[in-house]
Amino acid sequence: MMVKSIVFALLLVSGLFKNNLSAQLKKQLWSIGAIPSSVRIDPTTNKIIEDRFYIKRAGAQSLLAKNWIYDGSSVKLFGAKGEYISFQVVLTNHSAGSLKGIDIHMTSLKKNNTELNIKPELFLEWSVEVKTPSTGYPRASLGKGWYPDALIPLKYLQQGTMNRNNNWVYPLQLPDFNNRVDKQISQIFWIDQYIPLEAAPGRYSGEVIIAIGGVSKKITVQVNVWDFAIPNENNFKASLQHEGFVSQMTEKEELEIYQLMKRNRVCIMDPTYEPKLIVLPTGKLSVEWTAFDARLKKYFSGDAFTRAFGYEYGPGYAEPIETFLLPFDVYGKHETRGWPDIGKP
Repeated sequence: MMVKSIVFALLLVSGLFKNNLSAQLKKQLWSIGAIPSSVRIDPTTNKIIEDRFYIKRAGAQSLLAKNWIYDGSSVKLFGAKGEYISFQVVLTNHSAGSLKGIDIHMTSLKKNNTELNIKPELFLEWSVEVKTPSTGYPRASLGKGWYPDALIPLKYLQQGTMNRNNNWVYPLQLPDFNNRVDKQISQIFWIDQYIPLEAAPGRYSGEVIIAIGGVSKKITVQVNVWDFAIPNENNFKASLQHEGFVSQMTEKEELEIYQLMKRNRVCIMDPTYEPKLIVLPTGKLSVEWTAFDARLKKYFSGDAFTRAFGYEYGPGYAEPIETFLLPFDVYGKHETRGWPDIGKP
């Protein structure tokens, strides 16, 4: 009887040891960290791309493990009311296999029992490979490699096998099958948090949680809200010019882009909105502005950035766009015709 008890105890200890060892190994298969929004990381090497511009004592690996917003376990940020604050979460695969069934989310920020009424926004970062260094300014070029570029809102990605609400079925995994980054070891996520104008000053806390295969890891996020607000009006008037980017969209997609840019205090400049050009029987030209005005009036008046058009929060509420390029004397690119069609310069 005693021998059976000893054997049973040994088996039990052995089983517990194996389970504990298995759990330890599972934890080491992947890790998470955080980096500021001002730097980029190569997903194939974990090297901070901007590292060449920093003091050498702050090497690439040390920035990933610890930096000016991340102490190794928690992120600490500061912001004013009416401001967006951002940071990045890096998931690194330490195993030879793929990490599948990745789930990431961030809890709402709370101060005691008060919760910010604006939830964090999460994005999946896609990378693009630069094979040839930029020309014309070699000293400023960061060289070849994989650069994080596009941000895909996670709210539009649906994990699983069934497509609901016309979302994109996109199981998160590392390496990312859809992005096709050669030898990818890390997946980066971008997180935005808007601080409402009505937020009380003080420290708010939340958590970023990543779960894979029943194992969860988290990073604490602390946001200190200062007791002042950034003006609603955008005084910088910064713009991004992209010919044909929004003018060729549906009006619903166009509105979403304009509102996204307004929230980030940037304007879109697209000079390819064309009023209708009519040649009269007499040979004279007539410019018809009706459709042009109907489509763009809400941006010139600021109505596009009100609750009537779904703009519930953000800077620039009810403010018109800051800049706009009129479609006059716009030449086509790459030998294409511009508007009006008056030939080449």
